[in-house]
Amino acid sequence: MIVYSFKEEIRIIIYMICYGICIVGMYDFFVSNCKRKKIKILYEVIYTFLSIVYTYHFSYKLCNGYIPQYSIVFILLGIIVYFIFFKKQFNVIRSKLMCIVNKIITIFRKILKPFRIFKQTIFEFFKRKNKNNNQNTLQK
Repeated sequence: MIVYSFKEEIRIIIYMICYGICIVGMYDFFVSNCKRKKIKILYEVIYTFLSIVYTYHFSYKLCNGYIPQYSIVFILLGIIVYFIFFKKQFNVIRSKLMCIVNKIITIFRKILKPFRIFKQTIFEFFKRKNKNNNQNTLQK
């Protein structure tokens, strides 16, 4: 059993609380933003599996191969801290980020629209040409 100093224990506790805040914040950002129920369930399953695996690796690397028994308690404390203090501010920031992302997507669509029309006309030209070649070979 590894014995840590008081300073290292405090560092581990702070990392665990911050990790709990991060885990729930990422869930709010990625999974709860989905509108369709079937896709949201799939996202939740994938997110839960990846977060369990990543939490194990995080705890394992943080404590040099020793996962403390109290790590789950402090991760849950971080989750509670997120819901009490950070959820409202995070939702405001997320809504502003989504507005910015939507504006950027519309700008890219306007920029890329001529290229898409050019691509479609080229494919239509070759499709028409191939149909004419096939009709000509059948008539001969």
